[in-house]
Amino acid sequence: MDVLDLAGAQQSDIVSVFSATKDGWLVLPVVGHRGSVVDAVSSCLDEFAGTSVLRSTKSGTRQRIALLFKALAEQAAERVGNGVLLVIDELGKFLEAASGDGDDIYFYQELADLAGRCKGRLIVVGILHQSFEQYAHRLGIVFKTPCSPRWSEGARRGTMAS
Repeated sequence: MDVLDLAGAQQSDIVSVFSATKDGWLVLPVVGHRGSVVDAVSSCLDEFAGTSVLRSTKSGTRQRIALLFKALAEQAAERVGNGVLLVIDELGKFLEAASGDGDDIYFYQELADLAGRCKGRLIVVGILHQSFEQYAHRLGIVFKTPCSPRWSEGARRGTMAS
């Protein structure tokens, strides 16, 4: 099982932010592709945490999403003083896939809501290599209202401004 090893890093910002214990956080590294984000996260969770989301459900079903969320919440709750860090690199590839016959992008809202309910024990990091506007433009979508200047500046720096 991969964990974020913080041994000897008692003074680091990561230790103070994540309040990690010696067991560390379960890190779930997912790399985007033109496919299902639900299947990719389920596969990663099965591999690194020993769950059976993929074997127990059919692709593209609400049942798979429900079981995935239940398993993520359980893994986060079991790691007292730690949690689950889900890192989705190339998130835009999943967004592009969802624009076709892929997953419902409401999944991302539900994932954010789940992370909010896990009291800081489920951290989700999505990495986009382009702005939302660039992905949308390539998909033929035009934003009716531009993103706020403050959010756009934060996105250019790689952080969200609140």
